[in-house]
Amino acid sequence: EVSPSARLIDNSVPVQQQFADWPPDELLHRNYWYPWSWRTFRRATLFDKPVFLFIDSRWNLNAHRTREDLVGEASIQEQLNDGYISVYVNADERPDIVERYQTGTMPVMSLLLPTGNPLITNNTPSGEGMPITIGAVDQERMLFLLEQGNIFYEKWTNFLTHVGQEWAGMVEPEDPVSGEVDAGASDRMFQWMTANWDRTDGGFGLAPKFVIPGLPEYARIRKARYLPAASELTANYLPALVSGPLHDPVHGGIHRMAAAPDWGEIQYEKLLDRNATFLHQTTLAYLAEPVESWKSAAAGTARFLMEVLAAPDGGFYLGQTADFQSEDGGGYWNRPEPEGEAPEIDQVVLSAANAQAGAALIRAGRVLDQPDMVVAGNRALERVLAAGYRSGRGVRHVLAPARSDQTFLESQADVAFYLLDAYQTTGNSRYYDAALNLVEFCVNNFRLPGETRFRDHIPEPEPIGLLNTRRMPFRANIQLARTMIRLGHLGAGDRYFLEAEDLLAEYAGALEMFRVHGVVAALAVEEHLAKPVRVRLQGDPSSREVQALRQTAVQSNLGWMIISMEPAAADGSFPPPGAEVAGENGVSGTAEPGELARILAGLARIGPKGVE
Repeated sequence: EVSPSARLIDNSVPVQQQFADWPPDELLHRNYWYPWSWRTFRRATLFDKPVFLFIDSRWNLNAHRTREDLVGEASIQEQLNDGYISVYVNADERPDIVERYQTGTMPVMSLLLPTGNPLITNNTPSGEGMPITIGAVDQERMLFLLEQGNIFYEKWTNFLTHVGQEWAGMVEPEDPVSGEVDAGASDRMFQWMTANWDRTDGGFGLAPKFVIPGLPEYARIRKARYLPAASELTANYLPALVSGPLHDPVHGGIHRMAAAPDWGEIQYEKLLDRNATFLHQTTLAYLAEPVESWKSAAAGTARFLMEVLAAPDGGFYLGQTADFQSEDGGGYWNRPEPEGEAPEIDQVVLSAANAQAGAALIRAGRVLDQPDMVVAGNRALERVLAAGYRSGRGVRHVLAPARSDQTFLESQADVAFYLLDAYQTTGNSRYYDAALNLVEFCVNNFRLPGETRFRDHIPEPEPIGLLNTRRMPFRANIQLARTMIRLGHLGAGDRYFLEAEDLLAEYAGALEMFRVHGVVAALAVEEHLAKPVRVRLQGDPSSREVQALRQTAVQSNLGWMIISMEPAAADGSFPPPGAEVAGENGVSGTAEPGELARILAGLARIGPKGVE
């Protein structure tokens, strides 16, 4: 069968006449997306065309509509094909590109030079040179901007190339404020929280509202040093999440965020990492207060992961999209009785989110006594180790559908952190060994001599455009510091405490500048300063007796605890099962789960009056 775009030559008719209507519409009116690569940008140089950069997340409602209804419109496709080299980037697969080219909205549409540097214009309200980006526009405005971009580039190519290179050299991000890693650093963050607490609707700040990583743990650890105000301040946070419109009690799980202060304007996507965080927090809430509402929220979220996001090969897909067929994206969930097919699943598999979900499921399974959760969590972690982890070379960021060898700091830090969490809930030494190896990989590769903070990716030999600029992401660096603190407590060496302290000191002068995201950094400071309760188990990790002791430890309501495992002897033998607990009351030992529970319950009582 001959393609409609194919032409058979008729030698009896002049060639010019035969191809007078060439090319056909099906070739003119389609998107030709090129990947972000040096070959693509060399093509732009060869054809002397600017680059149209389109960054989106496949699960995002606004990005989907822009891609389908605006960029997918025939006249715009024709303009892009004629005047630009179009580059598509999946934001979830390339966080390094997003970090440098983001515009604060999704999708990102920017005009670049063939070098990868942005096209700069002084036609801004302040008169300051800024990159040319395209926001929420209609078809007419989009065509106008693309046409003007071509004219601008063709008229001033050499000058714009010089300006773009100069601008790229000046876009180094603002450095954080360094300070002492002491209680004052955490207290200042807590003062910001106090000033920005939403007393009416819950949460902090006006909007958006979302799951805040580290918040319940921060309240617990401050309460453990006789500062219960954080617990009082955050008391309406989780209830507002569980009872509010973000939580989906019918299908399980939680939507991405609420854009309005009163938890309205829901962004209906359900992402793996947000749901793993929510699962972890509701699990902790159930430990502190074993009531049905917490148990139901945790179990429902686990069910959503295991039934909706589960990948056949183990682990989980990136998330569930919004309902693209409804105006606000929430039609499927807001009908009295859901009709039709559920929104599609974004089938990207990321190593970091899978490690997080795996660790959260294992802990939830232990706390709720649900073995199927533990099995699903272990399968996710095993997939990360099998498909992503390479000793001495880090962990791949993307595992599927197309496995990539790219490594980013956020992947290393998250996978290492959650592997250590899983090591404590399972006793699997492979998780500990891989976490230690990943941290060493970061130390050896993600920072240059003389630097303390870690860069977001390993410097490339010939970076394209802004990838040459320095980025040291706050969240990933804090996560790495928290991982180092745990390694120190697990016996890897005191140097990890020193590394963590140096890293936290880079930010400790003003954690509040990161607003609510600074909570997890304040938690890291608290973890560095406080002595955790240490539970050291001995015996065969797979034995029923040791598993019962471990289950007891995981089910205790302690604000800061480290569970380690005594290794086997050189001949492979194990000592008798038992647990050694080191806390404020000294060291206690027992081989009975019931006695271990009483010891840990005693250590969980805090405050001058022994308030639970």
